Amino acid sequence: MRVGKAIRAERLAKDLTLEALAERAQLSPQHLLDIEHGRTNVTLASLTGIARGLSLRLRELFESV
Repeated sequence: MRVGKAIRAERLAKDLTLEALAERAQLSPQHLLDIEHGRTNVTLASLTGIARGLSLRLRELFESV
């Protein structure tokens, strides 16, 4: 859940829509929404795509958790 909140906070801070980040991360918008709300387990591949979509290193996602 905390990872999802960190992803959402970064997305909003970068003024990205859910759809825009999902496209950048090569995920469906629904899957990204489920990740942000802690309704699904997130894989390393998804986290890597999300970090890339946010122009962050993977470890930077976890610094705010």
